[in-house]
Amino acid sequence: MLFLNPLATAQPPTSEKTLSGLHNARYCEVIVIKKQGYKVHAAVYNTINLDTCPVDLWSKLDKSAIKKQFDASLIKLNGPRYFVMDSLIASNNTIGTPITVIGGIRFQKRADLNTTILHGSVGDKLYVPNEVQRYTVWIYNPGTTIYELISPQHETYVMQSYSQLVDANLQLKDLPLLGQRLKLPAGWKFQSRTLEKPLQLKANGIAYVLNDDLYNSYQKE
Repeated sequence: MLFLNPLATAQPPTSEKTLSGLHNARYCEVIVIKKQGYKVHAAVYNTINLDTCPVDLWSKLDKSAIKKQFDASLIKLNGPRYFVMDSLIASNNTIGTPITVIGGIRFQKRADLNTTILHGSVGDKLYVPNEVQRYTVWIYNPGTTIYELISPQHETYVMQSYSQLVDANLQLKDLPLLGQRLKLPAGWKFQSRTLEKPLQLKANGIAYVLNDDLYNSYQKE
């Protein structure tokens, strides 16, 4: 189990921002990792509502230069990605952070993760949830097809974005057959279904997020 930041407790929203039209919207993330002793802190910067992460600029990002820019221990480039929810509501410290330009692309810090050297940093382990510190509500509309991973403990993780990190040609139309491609651990199941009523995934300070082996990301329901 990853340890929680004691400051990341549930709080009533102090301000909110709603973004719509996100279904199949392209974005990218830069994950800035800093190590201090046995502790590891990862700050997640993404392009949501700022930039579409142009191919020419994204492909030229220099990890060494970004590492120097942030005085970081390690840099991870997480993208391109595409949302599969329809809209989102963000609040508290998930919004209002300064715009940061990295390699000509505009980003904002949207989330934090705190782990230890023993557990590694975000994305190091597949099908293992990370505790992501953010205040968000993912909204899936009726008629939207959602994609779910079911754990051996019958926990449901709903896809929040698909990734082109492993398969550069992966598209939205490919997702219903994803179960035939994934190398699911024993006891895990993939399924898709079309919603008859709205679905909201809430993270009031903490979201439990994991990656499959194509680095598509899912949040625990």
